[in-house]
Amino acid sequence: MSSRSTLSLGRSLVFLALLLVAAVPLFAAQGTGAGAAYTWQTALAGTQQLHGVVWDGRRFVAVGDKGAVFTSADGRAWSPVPSGTAQPLAAAAAGKRGLVAVGAQGLLLASPDAQSWSTGTAPSRHASLNGLAFGQPAGKGLYVAVGELGTLLTSRDAKTWSAVASPVTDTLQGVAWGGAKDDTAFVAVGDNGSLLYSRDGKSWMASQPVPANLTAVAWGGSCFVAVGQGGAAFVSENGLTWVPAVTGTSLNLNAITWMGSRFIAVGAAGTILMSTDGKTWQAQQGPTATWLHGVAFSGSAVVAVGDAGVVETATTYAISGTVTLNGTSTGVAGVTITATTGSTTSGSATTAADGTYSITGLPDSTTYTVTPTSAALPAQQYAFQPQFSSVPISGANVTNINFTATALYTISGAITFPSGTTAPYPPVTISVSPSGTATYDQNTGLYTIPNLPAGSYTLTPSLSGYVFSPAQATVTVSGNVAQNFQAMAAATITGMISASCSTTGPFVVTATGGGYTFPTGAIGPGTYNIDVALYSTTSSTYTLKASAASTATLAYTFNPISVDVNANAPVPEDFVATPYYSISGAVTTSGGNPLAGVTVTASSGS
Repeated sequence: MSSRSTLSLGRSLVFLALLLVAAVPLFAAQGTGAGAAYTWQTALAGTQQLHGVVWDGRRFVAVGDKGAVFTSADGRAWSPVPSGTAQPLAAAAAGKRGLVAVGAQGLLLASPDAQSWSTGTAPSRHASLNGLAFGQPAGKGLYVAVGELGTLLTSRDAKTWSAVASPVTDTLQGVAWGGAKDDTAFVAVGDNGSLLYSRDGKSWMASQPVPANLTAVAWGGSCFVAVGQGGAAFVSENGLTWVPAVTGTSLNLNAITWMGSRFIAVGAAGTILMSTDGKTWQAQQGPTATWLHGVAFSGSAVVAVGDAGVVETATTYAISGTVTLNGTSTGVAGVTITATTGSTTSGSATTAADGTYSITGLPDSTTYTVTPTSAALPAQQYAFQPQFSSVPISGANVTNINFTATALYTISGAITFPSGTTAPYPPVTISVSPSGTATYDQNTGLYTIPNLPAGSYTLTPSLSGYVFSPAQATVTVSGNVAQNFQAMAAATITGMISASCSTTGPFVVTATGGGYTFPTGAIGPGTYNIDVALYSTTSSTYTLKASAASTATLAYTFNPISVDVNANAPVPEDFVATPYYSISGAVTTSGGNPLAGVTVTASSGS
């Protein structure tokens, strides 16, 4: 049986009596859910059961029994509009060609302004229509209506309708259009868990049914959510594969919409549920126990309609701002901005191409923690300043909550070991200066150093018993960079550096051979040790040379000047350092003018 069927006479009389004895037609109630409190107000739009409501960009339009059509700019004050029919209207949708309403016996109405309505042309007027959506497959506007016996109708102009083949005969209750930028689709839902999918609104396929009678479906920025009888909810990222969600209620859910940062679902006995992802739901305490059948969002107010003309509305607010690249006015796209209260996510938004964002549908009188993150970006990560902002909302939208983004990059590479070494590889440690943390995977031999701002970094791999080529690498980062290292079995060459007179150096001893160079650090007189690679199994020959370190204050000669060592069977090699000095001055004429070309000789004894 259709969820849009008319209310029984007994229940209508009960709700009408309750409303007639109310002292005022507008009252408020506090409700909690999705991390903060909403203030709900209740109004009347006639006395007929209202089945659906839509925001057309300028006004709310509610439709219901006996051809009822009501309009409101704010969801509180409603005006009746003649529809020209006494047939029940089940749903309405807004699109490029205006408004469309559908109802019993295939009724189709169209209006350019919500004031004047005309009957559309349909191939059949026997099957009642329950759901309606407007989409733009391939950039072209298309209205889709669904109803009894699997009925599917489409129209480009909101007036002339065509039937398309349906893969089911179950009654369809709702339809929505959505999806990622390049992967949009229509999804229709209905009795016996029917789920239909279409990229163009004309060719439809059935997905695996779910175990519930479904009443409505909506797209919410990253997923479709379908709701139904018994509190059923199902979530799909692509409109084809669906997983169940727990709503926490066993009452029927009749309608759902997206509020820019969260879903709202409404249903029996005044049920109001909210969810930021379609998976985790929280109940709102609405102002009445009225059965609710439709819900819509304008950007600044949410409106639910139901039995006996009852309308429940809550004013919502937005937090907005811009994310720009550090030091520029360039906006950063794709950054996720999340508003939380405590540990609960209240809403989120993704920055547009110009870096702007707006988190809508937020309750009043609440302080939110607004945090940017680039985790969802596949190619680029950022650090943000400030890391978060504390933003109170008090009766007005909050603007200019801005963030600057500093691009972060990754250094990555492979560490190769001598032939015959197999995974898991030895546990290499890579130190990073001045900052950064390296993660090394022993199963693959790969390492990564993520989240680095642009700059220069020095990488030093280490592992006992091995040397690396290069021994150290200085990497300039202005994008993602690859830097590989070769690990080789090590041997140690040792010896002494002594001074021929009182001196402290410091000195450096360098071993060169096999295409590799391994220096010591700066050392004073005494023992030196150099770890070198065994690049041959029998003769890994290195030439050793001593030199003054860059910080030495004197120049030196060394004896021997160089010496060759086989690292496979090293013997100690010693060096003697002898300092030498210089005498400097100027030659001038008696008048004090510099004199060029003069040879100055220094001699000792004869």
